[in-house]
Amino acid sequence: MKNRILLSLPEREFQSIFGHLSLVELRQGQVLHNADNRFDHACFLNGGMTSSISVTAEGDTVDIFTHEVAERLRKIIRSEFHGPEGRIARQTIRQDDPSKVIVRLHVNDVFPEGIPLTTTPPNLLLRLPELPQELAYRFVGRDLTRIDTKARLIVDLIPNAIP
Repeated sequence: MKNRILLSLPEREFQSIFGHLSLVELRQGQVLHNADNRFDHACFLNGGMTSSISVTAEGDTVDIFTHEVAERLRKIIRSEFHGPEGRIARQTIRQDDPSKVIVRLHVNDVFPEGIPLTTTPPNLLLRLPELPQELAYRFVGRDLTRIDTKARLIVDLIPNAIP
């Protein structure tokens, strides 16, 4: 067992729920819970990745960076910026010098007009999860944002993604 929540339980509490646990194989894209339904079970992930999906007023779905996913992406980004190609990666995103941007961005903000749309280093793009055509990764300062390129809306954000 690898689940940190279950592993952190005192032995007595863990034993009291152990008989109610079952190992379930999940498939990609499987829905674990719909917001409109009440909970009738809990999921304790043993590995892999999950995401939270929010539905917009227009009915579009947006995949939200969970803490676990954000940490995995930070590791990928940090390895790219620390590796032998790190200097090149930094130069790629600093072509328009977004590191001097002082504004603090938030999810659902409109991407400010004055901030340049940085280029995401190609090697890093190959390692990040593929995005739908209307979304793009953009760095602002040390933060990684996912923006809707048509609406210029910040869909998601990972603060301090760049070391």
